[in-house]
Amino acid sequence: MFASSSAQSYTLSDYQYGFTQPYPAYGIKNEHGWRTVHQPLTKSAIQAHLNHQISIGTFGRWYPRYGIIDVDDVEIAKLYEIRSQLGMHDGNSAIFTSESRHSYHIYFKPVRKGKMLNLNLYLKCMASARESLKIEIYPQANHLIRLPFGKGQYHLDNGIVWPLSYQEGMELFHTMGEYDVDHLPYLPMVAEEFSPSHNVLEADFGIQKGWKREGLALINEGLQSDGTRLESLKRVIYFYWSQNLPMEATVRLTQQWMETKHNQHSKDYRQHPQRVSKQISDLTQWIYATLALAIHTNSDAIRYMLKNSSYASSYASILRRHENCIESHYRTQKTKVAGLKPTFILLDLQSIIVQQPEE
Repeated sequence: MFASSSAQSYTLSDYQYGFTQPYPAYGIKNEHGWRTVHQPLTKSAIQAHLNHQISIGTFGRWYPRYGIIDVDDVEIAKLYEIRSQLGMHDGNSAIFTSESRHSYHIYFKPVRKGKMLNLNLYLKCMASARESLKIEIYPQANHLIRLPFGKGQYHLDNGIVWPLSYQEGMELFHTMGEYDVDHLPYLPMVAEEFSPSHNVLEADFGIQKGWKREGLALINEGLQSDGTRLESLKRVIYFYWSQNLPMEATVRLTQQWMETKHNQHSKDYRQHPQRVSKQISDLTQWIYATLALAIHTNSDAIRYMLKNSSYASSYASILRRHENCIESHYRTQKTKVAGLKPTFILLDLQSIIVQQPEE
């Protein structure tokens, strides 16, 4: 199998952007199992994985680009039967071998009604298939999954095993069709949205381009002065969100940050730590739910937020200032909602790679 000219154009940065969750930790597998490395994933570690020198795994993104079905201890005929039962085929999935004998990973692009799913909804949609077919579903927030194209990971095409370079693998994944989970025969009833507490913030959310940088500085240095806890929490949570971390991971990391980096600058945390931890959970849910609406170019979703927010007059302008905003334009309808024309906003929510020195 030879690499096409388009496959040869992929770089290591494309691989890192497409497959990894580089922040805040990753895993290395040895003869004793997975070991968590509590630092961002570097390109040199990825290159070692692709060179089959080590095996690297990462945790799930909040918006996973690929789903992975882990099938163990099956013959090839049974593997293809399981894939067929899921409504998958060569056009919308790809099978790769694993280091373990008779173990395989099925990769696919999960969507629902044309939209990307957050990690919680994705796992809920796949839950009954997992139980019925005795398979494991990845990625997950708290469990590592091996990155593709490493040692022992070969493309299984019509029963034939092919070694692929990561460029050839990325070309294969790029041309793969999407898989709508509504076609899943085992789809359970799951909620489209959740309703987090909306009483955490009273003023404008006020996203600004400097929030990611400020959030990272706060993560490293902690609270800087009295009376800054809430504004600091917004920036810390926003930084984790910008890294496409699952919501549960953001809650856990932010609570740990508050515990270790409050620097005696929060009277509320000193007196009521459990109350502040609960507020972190509510605030994280609120931020994730609010920003999630921005990736849906559905005017009804934008209209709903404009109608039901105390900051309708500034919501659209706030989103247009978002550093990941890659599209923003007004609708042509004359009808205004909350004094504004409904606006389409599209954000790029893929992981923002943390630049780290090479190992």
